[in-house]
Amino acid sequence: MNSKTNNRLTLTLILSVFLAIAIPITATWYFAVNSHEYEIETSMEINQDQMLNMLAASLAAPLWNLHSDKIKVICDQFLSNSFIKKIKVKDSILDEVVYDKENQYSIGVLTINGEKNIIANNKTIGSVYIEVSSVNFDKSVYNSERLLLYLFIMESIITFFLVTFVVYNFILIPLHSQTERALRLSDDVTTEKRNFFELSIERLNAKIVGILNEFKSYHQIVDENVAIVKLNKHGQITHVTTAVTDLTGFSKEELIWCQIDKIAVIPDGDTISVISMGEIDKPFCFLARGETSFGEEYWLSCKVSLEEDRTATLVCEDVTHKKEVEKLANTDDLTGLMNRRSVNSILKREEQLFSRYKVHYSVLVIDLDFFKRVNDTYGHQAGDEVLVKFAEVLESNIRETDYSARLGGEEFIIVCPNTSLDNAYSLATNFSQTVSEYKFPFVTQLTCSIGVTSSESGKPVEQMLLDADAALYKAKESGRNKVIKV
Repeated sequence: MNSKTNNRLTLTLILSVFLAIAIPITATWYFAVNSHEYEIETSMEINQDQMLNMLAASLAAPLWNLHSDKIKVICDQFLSNSFIKKIKVKDSILDEVVYDKENQYSIGVLTINGEKNIIANNKTIGSVYIEVSSVNFDKSVYNSERLLLYLFIMESIITFFLVTFVVYNFILIPLHSQTERALRLSDDVTTEKRNFFELSIERLNAKIVGILNEFKSYHQIVDENVAIVKLNKHGQITHVTTAVTDLTGFSKEELIWCQIDKIAVIPDGDTISVISMGEIDKPFCFLARGETSFGEEYWLSCKVSLEEDRTATLVCEDVTHKKEVEKLANTDDLTGLMNRRSVNSILKREEQLFSRYKVHYSVLVIDLDFFKRVNDTYGHQAGDEVLVKFAEVLESNIRETDYSARLGGEEFIIVCPNTSLDNAYSLATNFSQTVSEYKFPFVTQLTCSIGVTSSESGKPVEQMLLDADAALYKAKESGRNKVIKV
């Protein structure tokens, strides 16, 4: 509230308090003045009605704190009148007794035979009995009591409105104002919190959308660039990424519920068995080959992760190019056999096996007899055709565990794991006879010389190769088309 309103309320409060105090005082003063009119001279005669009114006024006066000397004056008046009978009253009980301050005079009511009689008592002269009509007395007292009742009712109404005014203006209105301010403040705080919450939600939604977009982009990148295959416990394909379909040429519909062998086959092994024998939480890898829907060969390096329910996830890498590069690096371009580099790694491995487990291996070094004549007579192209055909004969006449390679020119080598010198010599003799009986193009007959050696000598692989070359040249010097072992 502003200062103007505060001033108005203050003035109203002062006025209300003034009225609450002034009205009772004014009424009492008026009553006392009217009572004073009955204070008459001693020589005047008064009748009983007048005396009754004076006594009633004297009875009411002490209630409003008027001086009790008026009672003394009234008593003096009616005690000196001739018509008052002086009667002593002994052992009587007086009602509604009023005393003055000095306790010298008293006025009371004595009920005799149902009628109320006024008794004035002076300690000096004793009690005086006054005969009056009870009707007049009751009426006078009733009028006085009614006036007092009206005054009390008026006082109560004024007090009620005063209290209501004070409570309303000084308690309820300020409380209402404070409540409104609190509500406005609460609304402001709530609005601020709501705005902050909405802003936070917007930011959170933006972050979620950003994360979802990133995840979608990441998922798209993975789907398009990483070949992932999921299998159930029966080895059936349940999910493939787009990279798998791009690699194999098959659609997802064509691959779902097919066996893994449709896209990945382990050479010389069962793909499903290899996967099922894996351990949970221990990823392992294997190399597999496959054919596209167009019949083209590809190679995959597969990393397998097994779950507890024996389902599997394969992350496959296309290593076809690597395989081709490896093949070029380890394969002879003309014959398709392994080259010197590749066979050297096999010889190193066999040497390690012999050193650790004492497993013997043998080496056969082969050279075609008089091959220079073929090139000189029929040309190098014809010579290449003869070499290719010789490589085919070589591959078809060795064991599955043996390795054949072209060392260069018309010189070849066979590595025979877990083979003794005698067994290697027998293998070389049979092969030499097969070559001599085979009908090669451009030539009527083709023979070869072979030098054989074995790890039984305990020599390192480098020395074994030198010994095999020495045996080969010895076979050539002794007439060719021969096998010599050392």
